[in-house]
Amino acid sequence: MPRYHGLDFLRAAMMLMGVLLHVGCMYMPVPNGANVEAILGDFKNPYRDVDGLSQTIQRVVFLIHYFRMPAFMLLAGFFAALVDQKRGSGSLLKNRLQRIVLPAVLFWFLLWPIDSLAWSFGERMMTDTDQSQSTLGHLVDSISLSHLPFLGDSTLHTMHLWFLYYLIMYYGVTFVGLGLIRKITPSVPAKVVQWRERTLSSRGKYLILPSLMLASWATLRASPSWHFLAAFRFTPELHCFVNHYVFFLVGWFFYGADSVIPHLRKHAWTYLAFGFAMSCVLTWSAEGFFDLFMAGPLSEVETHQMGVFLGISQVIQAACVWLLIFALVGLSERYITKASPLCTYLVGASYWLYLIHRPLCTGFSICFDRFEIPSLMKASIVSFLVTAICLLTYHYLVSNSWIAVLLNGRRASDQRNTAPVQHEAGEGLPAAT
Repeated sequence: MPRYHGLDFLRAAMMLMGVLLHVGCMYMPVPNGANVEAILGDFKNPYRDVDGLSQTIQRVVFLIHYFRMPAFMLLAGFFAALVDQKRGSGSLLKNRLQRIVLPAVLFWFLLWPIDSLAWSFGERMMTDTDQSQSTLGHLVDSISLSHLPFLGDSTLHTMHLWFLYYLIMYYGVTFVGLGLIRKITPSVPAKVVQWRERTLSSRGKYLILPSLMLASWATLRASPSWHFLAAFRFTPELHCFVNHYVFFLVGWFFYGADSVIPHLRKHAWTYLAFGFAMSCVLTWSAEGFFDLFMAGPLSEVETHQMGVFLGISQVIQAACVWLLIFALVGLSERYITKASPLCTYLVGASYWLYLIHRPLCTGFSICFDRFEIPSLMKASIVSFLVTAICLLTYHYLVSNSWIAVLLNGRRASDQRNTAPVQHEAGEGLPAAT
């Protein structure tokens, strides 16, 4: 199957951005400020370095969040279509069962106790306002069998593995839907391809981007927020499912359209300029929304203002997400035209990094809680440590083990990991984590 070296690089780069994002979350003022009780009530992220909250770090997190998960979903759909068309639906199903379902189940059980321990550690640190106990003491006292799955009183959820959870649903729905279409009306897939090619070769192509923006705006309007939310609950949240499924389907739809990637290569810098400009406006409107949201009881005028900020943010988010995704895809495919040992190695390591990074982001951020140094320095140090640990554990413990086979498939060469990890596009990591 063909290799998309730029897209391989993009997924690895965005995984590294994920470390920055999840470390940055520990220093974000929104949505609870320094209100410890409210922070602890947030089951997704019940810890903040309340003395190190940083508006600058928050803006970095916002910028990454504007496009990262939607881009992952689009790439997942693109590579799923590649496997489906080149090998068939049966091969796609088998591949995703081995590479997505099994790791999701296995690593949920392995990571839940670590994740739970990290949050418990963070709770003890935040509530010890007079610093009566050392950081190490709080960590030791946080160790408990109650962190094991089903033994504690915590509500079970998907953690950061929600992405795999939703991706499994997308594969299932798409597999069943396409199977029914191909059986009941076998001519429809070919007609869709013909319509796509006619549209892309006519003036109708100028309606594609506005249509995608409109679709994302409509799904955002149905959600309780201005951005694309993560959904940690095991019960699927309809707005989140639809929000991200749009990107998955577009990625699937774009695969095989020969003119798409050349177009994105050509206009990548234009898309980036407009996307970045809109993201700056989006940050302004989002901060205006949160300033009012966090202010407490609002007057009628302030409530109206908050609604205006929410509406503006939804419109701009729906537009800039596509501009930024198109820019990054175009730039990646424009400048990464062949394999390199470093890029290929990072691609191989990125699935492992995705799976284990978040509890490390939490734990190390908590360890630096009492360090009286600037928040940017804290976040930078923690991000470096987490990235280094993820890559070192992959290099020495994972890359030549059964775990690497589980996550990435078998390498074409039995050489040690000093050589590039070779696996075909669409194999292993769903081009999306």
